[in-house]
Amino acid sequence: MPKLNVSGKLTLIVGFLIIMILSAVSVLGYFQTKSNTFELIKDVQLKTMDDVTLAFNNYASSKRKAVQILAEELARTPLEDKEQILSLLNSFQKSFDFQLTFFGIEDLNGVFLSNGQYLNQSKGFNLQSATWYNLTKQNKKTIVTDPYKSTVDGSITLTYATPVYKNGNFIGVVGGDYTVNAFSKDVLAFGSSSATYAVVYNNEGENMFHQSQDKILTKDQLGTNIAKTINTNKAFWLDPNNRDSMFEAKDEKGIKYQVMCNATINPNYNVCTITENSAYTNPVEKILFAQIVVGLIAIVIALIVIRLVIQYNLSPLQKIQSGLNSFFDFINHKTKDSKLIDV
Repeated sequence: MPKLNVSGKLTLIVGFLIIMILSAVSVLGYFQTKSNTFELIKDVQLKTMDDVTLAFNNYASSKRKAVQILAEELARTPLEDKEQILSLLNSFQKSFDFQLTFFGIEDLNGVFLSNGQYLNQSKGFNLQSATWYNLTKQNKKTIVTDPYKSTVDGSITLTYATPVYKNGNFIGVVGGDYTVNAFSKDVLAFGSSSATYAVVYNNEGENMFHQSQDKILTKDQLGTNIAKTINTNKAFWLDPNNRDSMFEAKDEKGIKYQVMCNATINPNYNVCTITENSAYTNPVEKILFAQIVVGLIAIVIALIVIRLVIQYNLSPLQKIQSGLNSFFDFINHKTKDSKLIDV
């Protein structure tokens, strides 16, 4: 290994110090950027969570309120006035974007549909065996069914239904069908971005509302893990007094996600916003890589400049050293002449 001269040693020492300083700055910058990026995404996810939850509750409340108002109108309508009943059903269907509205009447054991049909036992329909009718009649209040696959057109649907009372007496049930796909698009659009999306899970982690229609009423590992976490640790529920409720969950491929969940107007449903970890780790890693590249280039340039400066400033010493060597060689009779020291 060649022996370094004075300028080489000084350059090496200064270069080492520069590398140490830049490394420390890069590491601190990396962790600071990572923290800032994480906090930014968390704030965005929190805002999304609030928006989706508010939209979900508003939509659900508006549908409940719609069937309740319709029940009040039908209670004032004579049961023998078929045209008025169908007119009310049709207008409420269009006004509140229901797929279908209907009115099941206890005494007739039949149901009026907003599409103009009337079904009873003579047409193969038994009102008393209808799930929505029995649930509402038994609970004596507005109910919302879990999403189910329609036997008519195969669409995923949920039903809002409420009892109808006239002079304190039960006379029937009015309800409306609403497609889950439409509900998902209307509500979950608030939670959709390039990095974050929203899902409504039930307490078992099943996808009840999802922007991808083929995932509705399906279950995956991510949903299962999310349900397990929030069911066993209530600290991960959004609380007005504790907004730091983000937690990590993995899917079946082991990919990590940052998740926030909140309860809804329906106690069986939870709105969750989900962001893949790479959404904040990838930008930070790119920044770190750029810092390393720029740092290496800066170090090389700095070392070249430092070496030139050191050589320039040490050149008089080199001349003095050369002159002294020549002088001692002269007095030791190694040379006949002594070089002058030009400083």
